Amino acid sequence: MRAVIGWCGRRAPWIQQFVRYGLVGVGALGVDVGAFTLARYGGADLVTANVLGRLLGALAAFAANYAWTFALHAHRAPMLRCGGRYVVLWGAATVLSTLLLHALLALGVQETVGKVLVEAAMPILNFVAARYWVFRQQGMPPEGTAGRIA
Repeated sequence: MRAVIGWCGRRAPWIQQFVRYGLVGVGALGVDVGAFTLARYGGADLVTANVLGRLLGALAAFAANYAWTFALHAHRAPMLRCGGRYVVLWGAATVLSTLLLHALLALGVQETVGKVLVEAAMPILNFVAARYWVFRQQGMPPEGTAGRIA
């Protein structure tokens, strides 16, 4: 797997970042579900357990994406700026996913199917925003775009 990721990274750095982003997402999901399960087992109500799991999963994802996924990005912004941008992205993605879910339900899509469809699309949108905004230093071109005419 490491050889494949390395080969892809030499060909197109965004592919390596996308693979790493996906792996981080799976790990963050594990943190989310694990924290949720432990909180519920410990007696927390559903909402508290869900919020706790989502927050811990988001923190794990941010830390891993900053330190590993986008560490290769030559023009990554400082951690505090990235953290602020990440909070904005997380909030915007949550609002967008909620609106999309409501729209699908209004069209008659079953709730669980709608949730899966929406959440399957969100990582792609979030990756693009993370690569080109959250983890990029202001005023610097994204990796691999130097010299291109916009």
